[in-house]
Amino acid sequence: MKRKRKCNVCSGVFESIRVDALYCSSACRQKAKRKNRVCSYSDCGNRLTRGQTKFCSRECQKADTAKRKVDRFKQTSFGLYLLQEVQRAGTIEVLSDLRTYDQLEKMYDLFCKRSLYSGYRQKADYHLCHLYPVKGKLGVGLVSSRNMIIGMAGANRSLGNYEKEGLGVYIKTEDLQECWKLNHDSQVYSLVREYLGSALVTFCGNHQLQPVKEKADGFDVKAYIQHPINVFRSEAKRISKDSRFSKEFRALVCSEASRYSKDKTYTDEVWTQHRDENCWFPWDKEDFDYERDLKPYLEDGSTAQEQLEIDLFMSYYTVLSGDAPFWCTS
Repeated sequence: MKRKRKCNVCSGVFESIRVDALYCSSACRQKAKRKNRVCSYSDCGNRLTRGQTKFCSRECQKADTAKRKVDRFKQTSFGLYLLQEVQRAGTIEVLSDLRTYDQLEKMYDLFCKRSLYSGYRQKADYHLCHLYPVKGKLGVGLVSSRNMIIGMAGANRSLGNYEKEGLGVYIKTEDLQECWKLNHDSQVYSLVREYLGSALVTFCGNHQLQPVKEKADGFDVKAYIQHPINVFRSEAKRISKDSRFSKEFRALVCSEASRYSKDKTYTDEVWTQHRDENCWFPWDKEDFDYERDLKPYLEDGSTAQEQLEIDLFMSYYTVLSGDAPFWCTS
């Protein structure tokens, strides 16, 4: 039996056999759907109008895309690196230099170069080395392009937590705020996201960062490992132009770089072949020991290739230690 009903949209009277009928026509039904739909961007809430299917504006669409990218940032290689450094330091403030978009970009550029120089391999020949250590006696060394250089893994390991006054940048322990320190209940990424704020949103919006995919057992990307002299020269060029480093440090780096002939070509292909065929102390000794792994070569003599590696190791050591006498840091 048909019953008279009042349309919820146009208020017109219509007849229907259904007791729960709300609309007099499909047009009114579609109009009601559009009326009840809101912009998909969670921070907007505006109602959609005719012709709008998901977002009320182009700005909301971009903002929603950036928000989703920020959500996925913790799954990317760069995001995982920053989270690891925060957990090592025990405080979010280790990222204080990255709260501006420009500085976050510079750090990302350094991170990408390190991967490139290492041939994108799982076992990296090069590290992002702190000039002031993550946990020093006076404070925590910043994750920043002005406190880091790309250097030989062995030289970086050999220095441990060595620190020298005036080398690198850090936040004093007494200046660290309790609200940014980590504890066992901390939601680390939520704190990182809050701390970096708009800089992180802008950064994620400008990059197509992909989540890290798990690699099959034994799988490793095979690309050329850049020759350490070429890496050293590249870093020397970057540092010499960056006034955030002290004049003394820039002069030290340039002085060490000038030791190697500019006329000689050092090819990445030849170096990669050498690395794949030989394992020697600067690169592969995670438990490097001076007396065991280096001193015999210095005393008994070495081949030309080994001597070149010794010289490079010493150059990186000199730069990372701020020209400290060799092995005074042990």
